[in-house]
Amino acid sequence: MANGLRYYGKKNEEYLCCVAQILPLIGLSTFYDCCLGSGNFTRLIPCEMRNINRVAFELDRGLYALHKVIKSNDVIDLTDMIKTVINSKEDYKKYEAIVKNYNSEVKEYPEIEVALAELVLIYFSMNNGRTNWRNKDSYTKYENEIKRAESRLQLQAMTDKFYNRLPGDLYDLHCAWQEVDIINDDFRNHYDELYCNDKAFLFIDPPYLLDKRGRKRDGTAKNAGYDMDWELKDHEDFVGEIIRYHHENKLHAKLMICSNFEVDDNGLIIGVDDDPYIRLMKDAGFRLVIVQEKFSSEIKTREGGHKKKKVEVVFINYQHDNIVGSWDNFRYFDAEDLNSTLRI
Repeated sequence: MANGLRYYGKKNEEYLCCVAQILPLIGLSTFYDCCLGSGNFTRLIPCEMRNINRVAFELDRGLYALHKVIKSNDVIDLTDMIKTVINSKEDYKKYEAIVKNYNSEVKEYPEIEVALAELVLIYFSMNNGRTNWRNKDSYTKYENEIKRAESRLQLQAMTDKFYNRLPGDLYDLHCAWQEVDIINDDFRNHYDELYCNDKAFLFIDPPYLLDKRGRKRDGTAKNAGYDMDWELKDHEDFVGEIIRYHHENKLHAKLMICSNFEVDDNGLIIGVDDDPYIRLMKDAGFRLVIVQEKFSSEIKTREGGHKKKKVEVVFINYQHDNIVGSWDNFRYFDAEDLNSTLRI
C-alpha cells in the first residue's frame, strides 16, 4: 500500500471531451477501461458507444466494492448513509482505516460500509474537502470582511456538494453501470484476450510514473497515494509486452494509453529520451497526441520550488481512418519526429 494521501486519478471532463474526439468508433465491438479508478472515463465517454459492449477492470478491492454497490440496488441505502458522515478529521481517519484494512485483507467489512468509506476518501481527494476540517476556521485570517465571507462560503460549498450533489451523482452512475461489466482483476492478466481482439478498444490510464506526479523536496512523489501503484519496472514490463505482441503480429486491438510530460518555458517537451512509453513510438508504431495543452496544469520539478507546465498526452496505435472526430484539432508526433525537438 502506498504511503500518504490516497489518490484516485481525476481526469476532468474537458480532458475526456478532448479524448472522445479521437476515439476509434469504427468496427469495434467492445470498449475496455483497463484501470477503472473512480470511473469518470467509462461514465462520460461511452455515450458515444451505445452499441458497444463495455468492460472495466478494477484491481483495488475497495473501489470494486464501491462500484459493485453503486451498480446494485444497495445504492439507495448508500445515499442514506451519506447523511451520517461528519465532515471532520476523525471521520476521515475512520474511513481511511476501513479502506486500508479491507484492501490489505486485515479485516472484512460489509461492502456497503467499504463503499461509503471509499466515497468519503474520493471526495476529499478530488475536491480538496480536507481543507474544511484541516482549516475549518481559516476564513478568520482575513481582515477584509468580503474576503472572509468568500472564504467561508467556499468551505461551506465543499460540504454542501458532498451532502447535496452526491446522491444524484450516484443515481446517474447506477444507471450507467447497468451496461458495464466490472471485473475485480488486473487487466494485465488478460493480455491475450485484450490485445489479440481486433474488435476491441482499450483505454489504459495506469498510475503515472513517479516523475510525472511532481516531487517534494525530499524526492518523494507528491501524489504517491495509489493503493495499487506501479513501479518503474511495471511500466517497463507493460510497454515491453505491447511491443512483443506487436512484433509477433498479435496486437490487433486499438489502444489509447494516458501519460503526461513537463514543458519548459519555450514550449519544449521535457523528458522524452528517458520515458519508457516513447519505446511504443520507436518499436510499435504508436503516435503521441497532445490532448490537453490549453488546460495544462503545473507540477513542481524534482528540485522543488520552480514550477513547470505539463501537457496531458495519449499514445495510440491507430490513424485517421479509424476515428470519428476532429483529428486536426490536435498536435501529434510520430516516431520520425523523435529525431527533432518536440514542441507543443
